[in-house]
Amino acid sequence: MNLKSVLVVALVALIGVWAGQSLNHSSQKEAKAETAFDRVMRTQTLRCSYIVWPPEFEVDPVSGKKGGIAYDVITEATKRLNLKIDWIEEVNFSTMSEGFKTDRYDALCFSLYRDSPRASWAEMTVPFYYSGQGAFVRQDDNRFSADNLAAINDPSVTIATIDGEMSAIIARRDFPKAKTISLPQNSSVAEALMNVTTKKADITFVNVNVAALFDRASPNLIKNLDVERPLVLFSHAMAFKKGEHSLKSMFDIVIEEMHNQGVIRNILKRYQIAQGSFFQVAQPYAPLK
Repeated sequence: MNLKSVLVVALVALIGVWAGQSLNHSSQKEAKAETAFDRVMRTQTLRCSYIVWPPEFEVDPVSGKKGGIAYDVITEATKRLNLKIDWIEEVNFSTMSEGFKTDRYDALCFSLYRDSPRASWAEMTVPFYYSGQGAFVRQDDNRFSADNLAAINDPSVTIATIDGEMSAIIARRDFPKAKTISLPQNSSVAEALMNVTTKKADITFVNVNVAALFDRASPNLIKNLDVERPLVLFSHAMAFKKGEHSLKSMFDIVIEEMHNQGVIRNILKRYQIAQGSFFQVAQPYAPLK
């Protein structure tokens, strides 16, 4: 084979490789995974996970009927978008991100705290509302005060926490010297508060409105160290898989609309137990003067 023939064969081979790569690239683009937004629009259904955490999300143990702040907000939002909800599975604070990795659900349909630990794996909507986390001790325990929270950060102090829940995050971040007694991830706030009232722990960090539920059932056992100022203030929102910007922005618009029409305010009023424990989102507008 002369040099000219060799060059022709080589050129044909190169063209074949290039064409194969182009076809393969096109096939890969066609086989690109469907986004959650595309799937929701195609099926007109939002697949939801949820966390049972009254009053944010409740499930009646007998009838199975769902309710709560997050349930009411999200069902109204999906209704406005002409979407159905498929309640896929109950999750907890330690497992809530796992279903996003395997695309088992499109959204965590819960009023989750918008905080830094969750920012790496979730896209979160604009806030539904804000609420405060308080530091709760036994009614007769006067060792701690709102003016001396640093006293909590001591090896002699035991904090009641729940795995993966905000109490554990606050204890680890703000009071690392204190000991903890931790409950499994599917435990309730009432169990953490019971660890305080039974003297297994000295203190725990609980949403003020949730603590009011406990106080209603078991009055005069606990007290909030600072009734005027929350220990920590958080905004609440529903969550989507990281990168699902189209799905997030669609719900952002609907939630803003519900704020503007007073819908979310009315929902919050139905569930607030402790006066002043919920903070509504401030309206970002004012009358033109």
